[in-house]
Amino acid sequence: TQDASSHLQQQAKTIARQIKLTTSITLRVASDSDTDGPMVMGLLRPLIILPASFERELTKEQQRLALLHEMMHVKRGDLWAAAAMMGFRLLNWPTPLIHWAWPRFRADQEAACDASVLRLTGETARADYAETLLTAARVFAAPSTHTGRASPTSGIGRSLSLHHPVKERLMILG
Repeated sequence: TQDASSHLQQQAKTIARQIKLTTSITLRVASDSDTDGPMVMGLLRPLIILPASFERELTKEQQRLALLHEMMHVKRGDLWAAAAMMGFRLLNWPTPLIHWAWPRFRADQEAACDASVLRLTGETARADYAETLLTAARVFAAPSTHTGRASPTSGIGRSLSLHHPVKERLMILG
């Protein structure tokens, strides 16, 4: 990975001030094009990984909304909640219900984060935010150029089927 551009670094600082985020976040750009993203990771030192084509594929407003979404995960403590759920899942691995609940838990986290972003940006950003989700689903989780198929971990590279997570998020946005 490499450091994000100065424009993105400045954008992240502006967003951090806007949402009153006290945690320092590092922005990195993936060195390969097969990265699903953007995504945030790291409990103690959050790191946002951006796809190599992030600045090329998204408009400035879409970049801002995508960064805001990832930073909102940090602000809301979603990584800590996911880590706790993973621990609970490990302790209860023989129970099928816990494995059934995991993707629903993550979908709920994404929906709650979407709602937080829209509360902050207002109703006027709803269409831009929906377009950002669609663009990210289309571009960043598209089939791999190396294998010709989507990443098995993303679930986004598939078509927007009836129960696709991005489709459900868009339906919630209304």
